[in-house]
Amino acid sequence: MAQFSGSGNVTAPLATTSDITVPPPGGPGSGTSGCEREDWPAGDQPLAGKIALIQRGSCVFVNKIQLAADLGAAGVLVFNDGGPGREEPFQIGAPQFIGIPVVMTSATVGAALYALEPTRPASSAPHHANRTRLRGFALSSVISSAISISNSVGAP
Repeated sequence: MAQFSGSGNVTAPLATTSDITVPPPGGPGSGTSGCEREDWPAGDQPLAGKIALIQRGSCVFVNKIQLAADLGAAGVLVFNDGGPGREEPFQIGAPQFIGIPVVMTSATVGAALYALEPTRPASSAPHHANRTRLRGFALSSVISSAISISNSVGAP
């Protein structure tokens, strides 16, 4: 879970940035997923009612999370980028009083969710359910439907 994460349960469609590359082409920490407004669809609130999937990279977590929240995200799921020593999730910092659940997951889970995200143009993945438990959060994914994140541990 993220420090200062909002509490609550969110079940919503998954939204991904336009610039996730697994693995990042410049090596660990080189990706810019979720760092710029241009990473997301156009519009005032393009993430309204959605859970933002963001890959770890070059800008700080609080900036990625704040941008997703400003664009209407109902929750944020950051995944590690899979470089050496960068596979497993760890506690990240969210902006104070962010008001939405924020969690980090492993590179493996994040890449799998990204590969199965139904709006990706080249996705030919089968429709199936995926469930895992993440340090105080439950993450459920049903492709072509929604994912759920639940903060079962109160925010600090």
